[in-house]
Order: sequence, then C-alpha cells, then structure tokens
Amino acid sequence: MVNWTSARSPFVWASIAAAIAALYRALVFTGFPNDQYMHLAWAQQVIRGELPGRDFVEPGMPLTIALSAAAQYLLGVGILSEFVLCTAFLAAAAGLTCWLATRLTGSLVLGFVAVALQLAMYPRPYNYPKIFIPVVAVLLIWRYVEHPGVRRAAIVGAWTAVGFLFRHDYLLYLGVAMLAAMVSVLPRCGVHPTARHLGAWIAAAVILILPYIVMLPFLGGVKAHFNDGLEFWRAERYQWTLNLPRLAVLPPPALPVREDLGPAGPIRRIARGVVLDGVLAVAPFVNQANAGVVIYYGAFLLPVAAIGAVAWAALRRRPRALLPGDAQVLTLAVLSLVLALAFVRHPFQARLADVAGTMPLVAVAAAARYRGTGLRLCGVALLTAAIVATCVQGRVWNRLYSAGMFSAPGGFVSGIQAVSATMQTWPWDRFWPQGPVPQSVYYLHACTAPDDYVLITWFAPEIFTFADRGFAAGHAFFTQAHFVSDDYQRAMIERLGYQRVPVALINLEQRSWFSTRFSILDGYINEHYTVVDTYRDYDGADIAVAVRKDLQPSGVFPPTGWSCFQ
Repeated sequence: MVNWTSARSPFVWASIAAAIAALYRALVFTGFPNDQYMHLAWAQQVIRGELPGRDFVEPGMPLTIALSAAAQYLLGVGILSEFVLCTAFLAAAAGLTCWLATRLTGSLVLGFVAVALQLAMYPRPYNYPKIFIPVVAVLLIWRYVEHPGVRRAAIVGAWTAVGFLFRHDYLLYLGVAMLAAMVSVLPRCGVHPTARHLGAWIAAAVILILPYIVMLPFLGGVKAHFNDGLEFWRAERYQWTLNLPRLAVLPPPALPVREDLGPAGPIRRIARGVVLDGVLAVAPFVNQANAGVVIYYGAFLLPVAAIGAVAWAALRRRPRALLPGDAQVLTLAVLSLVLALAFVRHPFQARLADVAGTMPLVAVAAAARYRGTGLRLCGVALLTAAIVATCVQGRVWNRLYSAGMFSAPGGFVSGIQAVSATMQTWPWDRFWPQGPVPQSVYYLHACTAPDDYVLITWFAPEIFTFADRGFAAGHAFFTQAHFVSDDYQRAMIERLGYQRVPVALINLEQRSWFSTRFSILDGYINEHYTVVDTYRDYDGADIAVAVRKDLQPSGVFPPTGWSCFQ
C-alpha cells in the first residue's frame, strides 16, 4: 500500500475527480427535490434572525442548517448559494473517494470507477452530509488503523463530534465504525494502549460537543431539543417497515425488423437473430426498478461479503491476525452496513443514493482486494453488476441527454450558463418542482412585507424559498404524523401571537386530517382568517388563500384581485 504522505500525484488525481463530479452535478442539475426546500427554509429562517429550537423546530441538524445559512448570507438568498454549497461538499467527497479507492486497490482506474459509481447513484444535494461525513471518517479511521495512536484516535473523535453536529445520529454510525477499528488493532496494540485510544476518542468528541450542549438551555432547553428530534424519528418509523423489493419483468421493447439483408442475407439473419434474441431475453429485466433492487440488496450483501472475506483471509493466515489492510476493509464494511441499515428504507428507490459514500468503496474492494482467491472472480462480477445497475437506476444516460451532452457541440456549456444565470435571479421559476410557478408565490412576494411570515398547512416548503418569506408558527411543514400533540399546537399558537402572518395557504384536499390532527391550530385559523379564493396546486390539490381578518388591506394583487398587506 502506498504511503499516505507520498507525493502529490494522488492529490492531483483526487482533484481531477472532484472537478469531474462538480461538472457532472452542474451539467445535470434541473432543480432541487422537494425535501431540499425543508432544509433551505430552516436556513433562511436563521438569516431572518431566528434560532433553531428557540424560534422554530428542527430535528437536530445544527451544523447543516448553519452552513446553509452561511452560504445564503455570503452568496445571497436563493437557489445558487445552496447549489454551490451542496456541490462543493459532494465534489470533495468524490475526490476523497478516488483517493481512498486508489489506496485500497492499488489501481487508479478502480479509483475512478468508485467515483463513477458515486456520481451515477446521484445523491440528493441536501444529503451531502450522508456522503461527505462517512468518506472523511473512513480516511481518518484508516489512518488510525495503519498507525494506532492517541493523537489519531482523538482526530477521529473530533470528526465524530463534527458528524454529531451535522446530524445527531451520525454519532452512533461513526462510533460503531471506530469501535470496530479499535477491536481490529487490539491484538497489535494491547489492552492498555487501546484503552487510552478509546479515552482520547471519547474525550475529543465530548470536548467539541460540550459547547453545543451548554448552549441548548438558551435555545429552548436540552430536553425539548432531543424531544423534537425523537418526534421526527417517531413520525418516520413506518419507513423501516420490512417490505423487501422484488424483481419486475417488463415487456421487451419493440425492435425494428429489416428484410433487405443483401447477398450475405443468411449470415446476417443468423447474427441478427442471435443479437435480437439476446436483447429480448435481457431487456425485460434491465430497467430502473430492477436496478434499484440489485443496489438495495447489494447495499447489505456487499459489506457482509467483505466482512466474510476479511475473516477468511485472517483464518488462513498463520498466526491468525488482521493486517492493517484487512482492518481497513473491515471498518469500511462495518460502516457501510450500519449506514445501509439506517438510511436504506421506504421509499427505497429514493434512499439508495444515501449509501453512495461507502458502497462504491466496498464494491471496488470486492473486485481487487483479495487477489489469488476464489473471491476475486465473484468480486469482479459483483462490481460489473453494480456498475450496470447503478447507471440504470441513476438514469445517467437520461440525465446527460437531457443536459444536451449528446447534442450540438457546446450545447451543454450554454445549458450550464443558462442554469447559472437563472439561479442568480428571483423568482428562480425554472427550478419550481413541477409545472409553472403558482400565482400564490408571486402574490406572497409582492403583497406581504419582507419580514412577514406565511402559514402553510401541508408539506410545501418550496413556497417559502420561492416567495422569500419565513414560515409561521415555528414549523416549515405539517404532516399527519409530526408534532400533533396539544403541547406542540399551543406552542404554535403562542408563536403566531407575536408573528405577523397576513396570509395562510390551506390545502383543502388534506383539510380533513389537518382539522382532526391539528384541531387546536385549525380552530385558531378558523377564528382569525377568512378565505378569499382558491387555486389548483401543481399536484392537483385545491388550495385556499386565507387572509387575516384584523389586518387592513393596502391594495390588491392585479392578476388575481387578492388583498395586499404591505
């Protein structure tokens, strides 16, 4: 294995991989998924002078929100700053992936294969911590495994704390991986040195986390903060229901038939028949659904297979022990398996990319790590299947084709320029989730004051971003399962008492469950707001526009006649 401190060529290739990743993300970017605007709404609320926990509810992602808010502050409120932030972290993760895969396999080609797999899985932009945090953790844990020591253990502990601040549950995932690393080095180091490493790791993590814990009483309280996080988790428990995906057989494509085969007709007919028969035999199984199934099971089976390979190699060795390279594969596989168990849940097609930080590394390790064993052939076969499945499931061809990559020369460059220009100017209408931007967005932007709040009774956080307004009652969205208790509803009404909320948008299609689950809040809305009109949302729902009864209108919005309150 090449020394980590050896010269600059690994850094150069990692930088190239990062640049390719950034270019690919810019090339295929067509807009953020709906969940991105939830994170963006929280960040924009911070820009408006509010603090998580004290002024609004968030699930325990302080550093994630702070970085988005910093990007909004430095680069301007809107789509561009969030895109730059997410792309920068995803590109850095791709560069580190190339570096780690090359070090693990000894092959630069496999390093770039790992990057290609990561890009093809296409992690959602707001999930950049799920990619970046584990990749950096793998780098630091591997350095510890190579030369165990107190200082390197403390560095891993510091990064574990950083992961906790990005999202609290990362403390568990990184902790399990580090414990696996310490167990693997125990025979080499002995009990007492390993105990000192453990102490250094815990101390570094606690020292960095402690200031945040000390601040929590001023941000609503420690108990309230962790109760909010648990409330988010409890509401999403259904996503872990065991519902294993199955392969689906789709009808084969209709292929054109040509009869003018010329003088060599019989030979061409036979060759064409063989090709067509092969295509028709395979085509029903090569589809995005089946590719997702392959990746789903691979996310669990590949790490298990890697752990088995490490154990097999150790058992064949005399004396039986784990070499540093084996320990690195072991910790990588353990972390990847833990992340798969945590992240890959219903709907699994949307969650598969969440393991794109570690799964490509496990895949290339399976293909190249254990030369001279029967596992090598299986590993190459698994890697080939992973490449095909990932490219199909990630719709790589479709994304590049839509971006103009295969059209006129330079078409994709002009496409990137157009996207960049649109991201910098309000109303960013090109990136609305679906169809044209509804008039309600322009209305909220034109007919409410910049420091006003808006109350929206369903999951539509994109409205806050595109209207450039804050969310009311301390909640960026409402669902049937989140924060429905009377205590939470009374806190919402308390916030509404000191916020200026001239307009509420009410989803009439979901009014029945909203009135039942949020009866106290619904009663407040009925008492203080009156409906002036309805419109059809992009998902087909009827939305009521309700205005505050005790506010005097300052005019009307010309396109619709709705009351203005600036």
